[in-house]
Amino acid sequence: METRVYNSLFPPRPGTSGRALRAMLIAAALVFTASAPAIRAQNNAYSPPAILDYFGSGWQTIATRMPDIFGAGYGELLTPPPTRADSGNQSVGYDVYNRFDLGSPNDPTNYGTITDYKDLINATHQMGGYFYTDYSMGHSGYSSSSSVDGNGDSFVNAGGYPGLLIEYPGNSYLNPGVPANIDGDFNGAYATSTQDARLAGLLNINFNTDYQYIRNPTTPGNPANIPGGTTPAYGRLANVPMPVNQQFYPDPNSPPLSVYNPLTGQQNIEIHSFNTTNPQAGSPAPENDTGYLMRNIQWFVQTLGVDGFRLDAVKNMQWPTALPYFDQAVYNASPRAYLNGVQEQMFTFSEYYDSNIPGASNPYQDSTVEVLQKSPMNPNGSFAGPAGTVQPNRDALDFPLFFALQGNLTGDGYTNNWNNVVNASLDSGLGHNGTVGVKFVQSQDNGAPYLSNVAYAYTLMMPGEAMVYYNGNTATYGNFPQNGREDALGGVYGNQMADNSLGAFNASNSTMTVSHSNQISGLVDIRNRYSTGNYIQRYLTQNNFAFERQDSSLVLLNNQTGGGNLNATLPTSFNPANVPYLVELTGNAAANGLPQVLSVNSNATVNVTFSNNTNSGGTFTGQGYLIYGPPTPIGTLTITNVASQIAGNPPGSSDPNITYDNGANTISNVAVIKNVAQFQIQLQTQKVYLLGNPNLYDPNAGGDNALLKIDGGIQIPLPNGTKPAFVSTNPGTITYGYIPFQNASPLVGGGTGLYAETVDTADLSQGYHYIDVIAFRHRTGTDAPPVFTDWTQSIYIDTAPPVSNIQSFNPITPDVGQNRSLVIQSVDGLANNIHVLLDLPAADTNSQILAMIGNANQATSIDANLWSINENNLSTGNHVATIVSYKPDGTCNIQRFTGLFVDPPGDGMGDLDGDGQYNVQDVQLFGSLLESHNTKFNPTADFDGDGLINYQDLLLFGNKLRAVGADTRTMQAYDQLLNQYSSATTPEPASLSLLSLGGGALLLRRRRCGWHSRFARNS
Repeated sequence: METRVYNSLFPPRPGTSGRALRAMLIAAALVFTASAPAIRAQNNAYSPPAILDYFGSGWQTIATRMPDIFGAGYGELLTPPPTRADSGNQSVGYDVYNRFDLGSPNDPTNYGTITDYKDLINATHQMGGYFYTDYSMGHSGYSSSSSVDGNGDSFVNAGGYPGLLIEYPGNSYLNPGVPANIDGDFNGAYATSTQDARLAGLLNINFNTDYQYIRNPTTPGNPANIPGGTTPAYGRLANVPMPVNQQFYPDPNSPPLSVYNPLTGQQNIEIHSFNTTNPQAGSPAPENDTGYLMRNIQWFVQTLGVDGFRLDAVKNMQWPTALPYFDQAVYNASPRAYLNGVQEQMFTFSEYYDSNIPGASNPYQDSTVEVLQKSPMNPNGSFAGPAGTVQPNRDALDFPLFFALQGNLTGDGYTNNWNNVVNASLDSGLGHNGTVGVKFVQSQDNGAPYLSNVAYAYTLMMPGEAMVYYNGNTATYGNFPQNGREDALGGVYGNQMADNSLGAFNASNSTMTVSHSNQISGLVDIRNRYSTGNYIQRYLTQNNFAFERQDSSLVLLNNQTGGGNLNATLPTSFNPANVPYLVELTGNAAANGLPQVLSVNSNATVNVTFSNNTNSGGTFTGQGYLIYGPPTPIGTLTITNVASQIAGNPPGSSDPNITYDNGANTISNVAVIKNVAQFQIQLQTQKVYLLGNPNLYDPNAGGDNALLKIDGGIQIPLPNGTKPAFVSTNPGTITYGYIPFQNASPLVGGGTGLYAETVDTADLSQGYHYIDVIAFRHRTGTDAPPVFTDWTQSIYIDTAPPVSNIQSFNPITPDVGQNRSLVIQSVDGLANNIHVLLDLPAADTNSQILAMIGNANQATSIDANLWSINENNLSTGNHVATIVSYKPDGTCNIQRFTGLFVDPPGDGMGDLDGDGQYNVQDVQLFGSLLESHNTKFNPTADFDGDGLINYQDLLLFGNKLRAVGADTRTMQAYDQLLNQYSSATTPEPASLSLLSLGGGALLLRRRRCGWHSRFARNS
């Protein structure tokens, strides 16, 4: 038998980061070049942009909110399990039914379709982010071998779970002599160990079985196929052989990756890649249940494009057996590369719900299997270990810290104790360097502690990975998942978490501007700007705790819910000669009457007052946190040549649907660049006077350098054709993907503070793009870490019309031809809304067509780039569909598709009055159509299907009358009409010019919505 990668991965047995950032924290390289004088080489801990854990919305909704995610400052996105759920399409997704089914246009999951999912991943990558999926490796759904649906049909007879054996029949083709097993690929219902027992009733997968089958069968009758279902249950039938299943297998002709897995001892394992250009090139091969899961994981990476995984419920699965094979499935699997050309690696973090996580004490060992197990990596993002050797790169959610926060940030200020928190993190034994552990405050499973703001201030300002949980509340659920931070993206619920500075459109001078006039910001933004230094504990008592991100920021935390404010003098790393002042960044000092500016004393100490969570009037505020940092540049970012904006629609505080709308509505204003060859990105910085006081002037805060990034890092050709080099191409560096402004005049050094860059519109694709500009405070000394201000603005490039096409025009019910479903595809993916008007005359003007747009002709989005609308009681004839496609900025394109033939029982072409007879009345109606000069239309009269009623149709009408044996009176009326028009064809409207295009006709005319009307005959 031919040996392939998944045949023998799991032989019989006896008895970050994913963005290379996380493990690079070991080296902790902050690499910068001489073109950025404000930044020096560092060996400091680093806090990458926070992960947004986004629940409660469909994939399309999340994708439309990408400008908000970008503007809030998130760099990573985690979403729920996307696969088909066992309990139905309203499930959150943890009860997995089919691991390769992510929804289709006619059968979406709770979140949408596989195309929606891919579009969301692509949108995340477009804004420079990384996309992680929640993945349930250890369990399936609730249905078991004893499950029977309401009709008495069993889950077993329906085939069980796709790709997995609900029961093993015994002595099968590839498993001769192996006895039957009632539990198949699963552990039994009465298993009691933590790793084997069912969690919340979900079937637990047994990774110690070795039943070899083709688990996505393609060819009926193959004895190697997994047993297929024969009788549907719950409306489903599993494991039926289908040729389309080839797409779920790697291409055996792809260049193999040969690897050695030290945790399993297997060598010379050949791994082939999925063929995304020709998915049907995949070839099925037998495998066991572990091989099936490995293939599915590899498919998620190479076909869907995910950048990493959150492994669900790892404590409740056979992780010592499964995790080494997971490592193998993701090792060198990514199709993406960093800007330096190094292949990206997956970032994975496990949910191990325990305060003792295996491997936490020694995360870099690789001799035995651990839950938390990471391999050293080079600063360029490559593994430091030997090539071809599987390198574990698994992190873990920081549950020890989570439990400590839950127990010590309660509403009882007398029992809260910071001593129980400060050394609870997974990286505590590593000096809080952020190399291990993903910090979190709340999740879909658990709510936040009472002092949630204080908890987030702690987790977001500490080194390493941190997560913010958000529930958009736009998808249908029961009591699960938990509600999240409603201000995670900014908006009506405040700016404590994210402030999302919104651009202001000025139509009079065609600009979009974003201003930073003070230092107050949200926690996510402060993390991005002030968390480059090492962790240093500065103060600790039961109720008050302070730590410094060395020479970057000073964080003051209070866990009291009453009492007074503590005063203290704290040592710092700030050099008063270069950083004479620290400013409070959250706004809590101003809100509570505390110092907004601290003077750094000559001995580098500062006099501070800790903020309480209750104000002087006894009202709870949750503002027991302050963050101070060196002042950074202020100023205005301007985008020129802006034609319009895609305006945000944030809900108001009186919105009756505020919870839903807070999740559904985009709040960012997007600048539209349209019909111009170039636009300019300008940053004008200003001198910084703290609190507006001329006596508190900080010259270094004006800045000595600014950098520009578009879409996470693209090189922008300059007008002379050259491309400026990236400041850094190594991931995990502050300046990764940024380029210098070609026109720069920093304030520090005597300049004007203006930075400008011209961008050719042709160098950017149609659609959304993301501009990020950072300006650095002038630092002195080789060890001073960078602190900066950033300005972000989403733009929309609009230089072409949205083009749509008709995908199908099929009967809704077979054999009922007069009721049709019209499915329209956005060919270029630019449309976000489509309307359909049926059987409009060719002479209708643009304004007439647009005046008809309304709810009655609104098509329904059924997939990314697909819309449908039902048309009922259609007459016989060649119908015409006028499709109006809109882009997000309001630009539209009117297209007229002709020749959509409908033929209900009986041939009624030419029967214009629909009475089933051919008589003089039909001839008279035909004449009125000709006389209208195409200001009227009847599909029954359009014999040639070109969307026009003209002389050619008149001739064909005569043939029809003769073929049906019309009476003499009718034929006389027809001959009279024919003689009237025999000298020339019916004149067409003067505004139309007929052009040939393929097999149909293309009529062009300028449309008020911005583009041409396109008439295409359906063929």
